[in-house]
Amino acid sequence: RDAQESRGLGDVYKRQFLKQILAAIEKHMDNPDLSMPLLQAEIHISRSMLYRRVKALTGLSPSEFICNVRMKKACSLLSERQYNISEVAYKVGFNDPRYFSQCFKKKFGKAPSTFRRCGIII
Repeated sequence: RDAQESRGLGDVYKRQFLKQILAAIEKHMDNPDLSMPLLQAEIHISRSMLYRRVKALTGLSPSEFICNVRMKKACSLLSERQYNISEVAYKVGFNDPRYFSQCFKKKFGKAPSTFRRCGIII
């Protein structure tokens, strides 16, 4: 029973850590310089600990995780149809809309314009 309770506390801690990371990414989403050092400072954790925890919880490196969160946010913004593709690129931290489009297509197999036009749910 104690092991089960401590596992439950571990799950609570993991969810809390992910919430912290997601909040920090969301806070700095439009910052092209959002990276591990910024996250480290935001959540007060060492580089190696940040890497290990994010990798253990998500299976991704922190950089990959940031990119995934950005791309999911881009999908959300594109589906709202309130912003053009360049505006979405800047809102999710890309300096270059063309590079954003390349990354989006690589990730989802569709260009942002196709996603937006067809309303594809990813």
